[in-house]
Amino acid sequence: MVLIMDALYVCTPLVCHIDENPNWRYVINAKESSHRALFEQFDRLNEEHKVHWEDIKTTEGTYTFGYVNNLSLNDSNRDVLCNFLYCIWTNKKGEEKIFSWITNITLSRKTIMSMMRMGRSRWKIENEIFNTLKNQDYNFSHNFRHGEENLCTNFAYLMMLAFTVDQAQ
Repeated sequence: MVLIMDALYVCTPLVCHIDENPNWRYVINAKESSHRALFEQFDRLNEEHKVHWEDIKTTEGTYTFGYVNNLSLNDSNRDVLCNFLYCIWTNKKGEEKIFSWITNITLSRKTIMSMMRMGRSRWKIENEIFNTLKNQDYNFSHNFRHGEENLCTNFAYLMMLAFTVDQAQ
C-alpha cells in the first residue's frame, strides 16, 4: 500500500509509524518553507555533486529530476531517513513549476517518473473533488457557512456522504 499525503504529514511520528509496517510505502509532498533542514541537506549534497539529475522529455514538456536517497527527515531526528525527489516541470512555453516529495521507496532513474506521477495524482483527485463540491450543485462553500457549533460540520458530512453515494452510482 502506498500512502500519498500532503506536506502537513512530513513528521517523524507518522513516518516512523509507516516505516514500522514492511508493506507500507509513502509519497509525501515536501515544501521548502516548512522543511528547511531537508532542503538544506539536498542543496549541500547537490553542491558536492552527490545528487542524481535526470531529464525526461515528454510530449507535454520536460521533467528535470534531482533525487537522493537516505536524507535525514529533520535536524531533530537525524536517524529517521527518507528519500527525496525534486522535480522541475517545464512546459513547451518555457514556464516552470517545482514540486518535491519524500518517500521510503528507493529512488532511481527507473522509479522517479512513477513517483512523480503518484505525488501529483493527489492534487488531481483533490482538485476535482473540491471543484465538484463547490461548483456542481453541492454548494459546499454556501452550506459550510450555515449554523452555529456543529451544524456546519454536519452539513459537510452529509455533503460528503451524498458525494460518495453519487460516485458509487
